[in-house]
Amino acid sequence: MFSKYIEQECLGGTMIRRMSNLAHSLKAQKGNEKVIDLTLGNPQLPPPNAYINALKTIASTEEPLCHGYSSTNGDFEAREAIACIIDQFEEVQVTSEDIIMTSGCAGACNVFLKTILDPGDEVIIFSPYFVEYIFYIQNYGGIAIEVPTRFEDKWQINKQLLEQKLSNKTRCVIFNSPNNPTGISYTQESIDCILNIIREYSIKINRPIWVLNDAVYCRVVEPNIHIHSIFHYKYSAIAYSLSKDVSIPGERIGCLAVNPNIPNHNQIVNALATTNEILGFVHTNKLQMRIIPLIKYATVDINLYNKSRQLMCQCLDDLKIQYIRPEGTFFIFPKVEASLDEWEFCKTFAENGIVTVPGSGFGCKGFYRISVCQTPEYIQSIIPKFKEAFNKTVNQLYKKRTIT
Repeated sequence: MFSKYIEQECLGGTMIRRMSNLAHSLKAQKGNEKVIDLTLGNPQLPPPNAYINALKTIASTEEPLCHGYSSTNGDFEAREAIACIIDQFEEVQVTSEDIIMTSGCAGACNVFLKTILDPGDEVIIFSPYFVEYIFYIQNYGGIAIEVPTRFEDKWQINKQLLEQKLSNKTRCVIFNSPNNPTGISYTQESIDCILNIIREYSIKINRPIWVLNDAVYCRVVEPNIHIHSIFHYKYSAIAYSLSKDVSIPGERIGCLAVNPNIPNHNQIVNALATTNEILGFVHTNKLQMRIIPLIKYATVDINLYNKSRQLMCQCLDDLKIQYIRPEGTFFIFPKVEASLDEWEFCKTFAENGIVTVPGSGFGCKGFYRISVCQTPEYIQSIIPKFKEAFNKTVNQLYKKRTIT
């Protein structure tokens, strides 16, 4: 009935979706008010007024072919507006000619990997990583090679660990900064480490190794956090989406930004645009592409997410839970107490009313991910319940261990 791959790897869903489904099941059993779902990075703030007003304007404006096909790399005006956003954190100027509009960041990653991978090619990912990267890589016959980052290094890149995983089959390095699930942003030192090693190794194996930054959270950061450029390495690209910072993940508006200085630039852009078409995306949402030029730099109030994150961090501090303080995203990635089993902890925590995602779902056992993509008022309201459930969970597990 199913392919062997789907049957073996995908029928149960990703760890994030499994825990989200568990939250829904527990709510049905116990009541909505007794279960707090901190699993998904599904932004709860409404889109900014600029977006709502632009949507009304565009929806009421009829032009020839306004709902028809676009080019496979997307409307010029939308690409021009997105280029201005990318220019806010890239040191090399980006123009509309470097942009391919895609179906969210997920679509961008899939288009990129389909374009560059041959079966058996290896793609480096840094754990903890966004869980779907492995599936994206496997979609096109690639092999995901995990390079761990470590809590004691504050989740930054370790040069030796990266060098050990490179081979003549390495085709690409994907990283996610700011990072899901840890919330940290890679330092300039970490970015330079990746790019310098890849540059040297590309020369050694006599073929370029690509670097892709999944920068979906690039505007969901603390005020003092700088997103470091990758475009001083030629074979590089950025995946970006308006999903998180404009609060429209269901509209699937994303892009690939290709390094303007890449060799054979036009050929590569055309290849990516064609891949966008043959994967069945064709191009991204036409209505939304007409909205983008009208909103350009508009975002939700990012300070509200920063406040929510800070409130939860204070809660963790009160409970003396270990974690690396996040600098952006919707997430915090605390440690499970050393003597406790990660899955047993998350399962018991869920039964006590707080549903999170085990770190093994992100390739990093012994941790769990908390999502704080809600308003500060909501986060403040659940903190007493969080503390109560956490203490109850730890006491239950230690008592159980003592008995057994």
